[in-house]
Amino acid sequence: MRLLPGINSFKKYFPKNVEFEGDGVFMTFLGTNCTLIRDSKNSIIVDPYFTRPGRILGVNYFVKRVAPNPHTIRKTLNKIGVKKLDAVLLTHTHIDHALDAPEVVKQTNSVLYGSSSAMQIGLGGGLDESSLVEVDLEKTYKIGAFRIKFIKSVHMPFPKIVEPIINFRTTVPKVLVPPERIANYRVGEYYKIQIEHPYGKLLVCGGGFEEHAVNPKVDAVAISIGGLALRSVEYREKLFEQAIVSSAAKSVYLTHWDKLDRSIDSPAEFLGRTHITVKHFIEMAGRNKDIKVFIPPIWTTTRLFSPKRRTFIARLVHRIGL
Repeated sequence: MRLLPGINSFKKYFPKNVEFEGDGVFMTFLGTNCTLIRDSKNSIIVDPYFTRPGRILGVNYFVKRVAPNPHTIRKTLNKIGVKKLDAVLLTHTHIDHALDAPEVVKQTNSVLYGSSSAMQIGLGGGLDESSLVEVDLEKTYKIGAFRIKFIKSVHMPFPKIVEPIINFRTTVPKVLVPPERIANYRVGEYYKIQIEHPYGKLLVCGGGFEEHAVNPKVDAVAISIGGLALRSVEYREKLFEQAIVSSAAKSVYLTHWDKLDRSIDSPAEFLGRTHITVKHFIEMAGRNKDIKVFIPPIWTTTRLFSPKRRTFIARLVHRIGL
């Protein structure tokens, strides 16, 4: 049997792994769609999913009950040197994005930002209202030197045969108290997240193509590619044009490439045939010489933005945290 390409087949596209020290904005990839974004003063995490409660698809999706594992979450946070976070941001509320969010908030004395569905999960996880922010699309949220804006978006379509089953309710209709069935972690409202800093702009986005969407201009994009191998070549081409080329991003970080049911400490493997998507994104970037594609291994920390070309105003804003 022919073996499919693994993550190490793409070492050429691994970003440089650096220590979190000095000035700049750093990103640590933690599997699935989870990224830790931080500068020297503030830390933000997107879509934490550390518990990894085994198989979550197939029949398990409807019958299996899951709950966050506080020990695994603490172990992971310790490994990346995080005791305090300023914000936990959710793009949406499927289990592999939202299960661990309330426990991460509790362990890091943080605040959960997300949709009304995220609020249901937060309340069920034991958070009080002072730790919950239901986001307003008209607002920009200030966290130190970071400026956070949520932008309405869509989830990548599932295959037609399962779409009515997986997303037959779009929002989480009740407070979810774990252990809870996987199927009850509905998609909820779906967002792209713009994370702006005096040193640069990052857009965190999923694999959903939107016909008339206009993306903000950014320096880098972190894009979820899980499941895109199931979509057509044409779909991926249009998504690349919309999410990356039109946003003028120079750096693209591919996330959500790893299997959902493997422990975060186990050697990572591609989710399904995700290597097809990786190859295609590399090919598309090759037609746009200004775009560089990176596929970060789990635990990799990269310097997203450097302060080398800061203006006086940027230095002042960063120093006083406006």
